[in-house]
Amino acid sequence: MLIDIHKHKKSNSGNLEFIVEMFSVGIHPWDLNSLEDLEHFKIKFNQKKNQLPQNFLAVGECGLDRRRVGIVNIAFQLEVLKWHLLWALEIQRPIIIHCVRAESDILQLLKELNYQGIILFHDFAGNEQILKNLLKFKSYFSYGPGLLKDSCQKQLSLKSTPLDRLFFETDDQADISIEQIYQKGSSILNLNPLELEKQIQLNLFSFFRDLNNVSSSNLINLLSMRLTTQN
Repeated sequence: MLIDIHKHKKSNSGNLEFIVEMFSVGIHPWDLNSLEDLEHFKIKFNQKKNQLPQNFLAVGECGLDRRRVGIVNIAFQLEVLKWHLLWALEIQRPIIIHCVRAESDILQLLKELNYQGIILFHDFAGNEQILKNLLKFKSYFSYGPGLLKDSCQKQLSLKSTPLDRLFFETDDQADISIEQIYQKGSSILNLNPLELEKQIQLNLFSFFRDLNNVSSSNLINLLSMRLTTQN
């Protein structure tokens, strides 16, 4: 069974898919409209916290984006991200981070908080030095459709990612399968596909290790049941 750790639309595949907003809760930085004030988003954030979906597993997707036009400034984004980080710590859930051209900002915030929670940097696009710095925290890194392009940077970052901190995803690309991503990943890493599949499953146990004190031996069954509930 292949694990798609970050996906926006549910499919009928036999894979384990983690659907954004079905299994996670947060305010995406793209939704931080510059026409609204901080209090507006504080109210929205608290509403989300009080209306958790049945299958809530993680905080996010949230984060920082310095490229997106029409959203609030980076200081505003940092304040909202801080809410998410502190909440994730409080409830012992992993947090899913969106980061575009803002790795240094996130690193600074993590250092200020001395952050001890588990983090997933989805669709990771940082270089090897950024990766090294983020690995000082309990960080995992997910690679997606970008691997299928001739992007030397992403491939180098993938090669530098410890295997026990690695995930793959399809993100919002409905025309790209998780099988394609795994195949490309195993080729770049020169790793047997079955070995890679087993490693990612082990990573899932580690990533969700604080989830309601569920033992690793029961985790996949539990998550599969939760997926079935949504069918």
